[in-house]
Amino acid sequence: MNGLTSAEATERLKQYGPNRLRPALQRAVLLQFLAQFRNPLVLILLVASGISALTGDVTGALIIGVIVVMSVTPDFVQAYRAGRAAERLALQVAVTATVMRDGKA
Repeated sequence: MNGLTSAEATERLKQYGPNRLRPALQRAVLLQFLAQFRNPLVLILLVASGISALTGDVTGALIIGVIVVMSVTPDFVQAYRAGRAAERLALQVAVTATVMRDGKA
């Protein structure tokens, strides 16, 4: 295996750009928090809270809402911290490769 020629490698660099990983797109913290509410059980509880509010049981609606927020917040904090830790670990990993150019390593 001879690898690429220097000219071919230069041409591919011009055409495709450097061989780098693209950073992952980060969602805003608020959007990450709101994504925690996609859980079906949380949605059912929010609907129940809304129905309680519409039927005049504002206290019940507030209690359900507070319980939902208190339930979702620790999950969000844990997921956020785990994501940040994974980002820090990825920055510490150094990936190297040996390539062949014009038949030489």
